[in-house]
Amino acid sequence: MLKVAYESITQALWHAAELLQHTPRSEAMFHDLANDLCQHIRAADDAYRNAEVLLLASNEDSGSLQNALSTARNIQDRCGHVILGSVPYDQARNYLRTVPQFNLREMLLLMRSQVCQIAFSSNLRRQGTQTNSDSPTQESSPHSDVTTRPNTKPEPQAGNGTAMRRGQRPKTYPHDVKIVAAWETGQCRTKKDLAETLGHNLKLVEAAIERARSRRRRCADK
Repeated sequence: MLKVAYESITQALWHAAELLQHTPRSEAMFHDLANDLCQHIRAADDAYRNAEVLLLASNEDSGSLQNALSTARNIQDRCGHVILGSVPYDQARNYLRTVPQFNLREMLLLMRSQVCQIAFSSNLRRQGTQTNSDSPTQESSPHSDVTTRPNTKPEPQAGNGTAMRRGQRPKTYPHDVKIVAAWETGQCRTKKDLAETLGHNLKLVEAAIERARSRRRRCADK
């Protein structure tokens, strides 16, 4: 998905830059090139949405993809103004050049660098998940992650004054926010697909989603 998004956005940005730098003298040819650009941007939008879960789960910066897509859209918008007649065609070339200047080569290199970093991080997480699947998980190991728990001391519960049991798990977990946000995008139909996309254990994903649902039910009951 990430590769398709990168290639689709690259194609859209390339066609937009070509139309900007080599605006045809023929109005009919301009219309054809503008329609081609529109199709490339539509494909890039779809590909980016499909990769959104992976990008959201990554801690790496993916802003270069959004910037490139935004630049291509700006050129597309100006082409639309010319086609609709809001701007005379004899002024089309100058009008297209009102787009904020950008360096195509630097944009492409930055996109490639960030996409490679995201893919590398995703592979590391997936390999870590496969390694951890052969050992006792946090669910079954009574001694797992004891030293990293933020608070293992008994604390009073709200409302009844009773104390929490020693070692009881905290209400929030590091991965919950990203897992729930990725699930709510609707890009993955099943929790298993989501787990494979994020590179997490299926039990971890299911537990995070169930915790989020429980928190929302408690908030609704208040």
